[in-house]
Amino acid sequence: MLVLIFNVVNDLGRQLSEVAAYTLIQTGELKIESGVNTFLFAGNNVDPDVQTALYTDGIYGLNNVNNYGKWGALNPGANKQKQLLFELELKSYFGLTDSQLNTLKTNWQSLYVSNELEFLATLPGSSSFDKYQRAGYW
Repeated sequence: MLVLIFNVVNDLGRQLSEVAAYTLIQTGELKIESGVNTFLFAGNNVDPDVQTALYTDGIYGLNNVNNYGKWGALNPGANKQKQLLFELELKSYFGLTDSQLNTLKTNWQSLYVSNELEFLATLPGSSSFDKYQRAGYW
């Protein structure tokens, strides 16, 4: 029974930090369409049509935080099979090259981790903890 309770609490904490990170990304770096090239494809930009599609698409659009759950397949530690399927979807749906996809993965993971740490740093706790210690404690 304790294992079940632990798993429920642990999963809820993970989901809370994911949703918080997604919200921070959507209301911060990806608040406007140009953020797609600026933050996700920096140095390896996609065409303006692809940028618009990535931002406004009904299924994958980064303008809607409800779509970010799909993008979670690129998060650090995500299931490798789900990550591979999502990468193939992005390549076929948006015509991304392997180089653009690698840039996207690297930048998405960096963006996700920095925003998740920003959220965790706001949680109540000992003021002697730095944000990395709070993340570990959380």
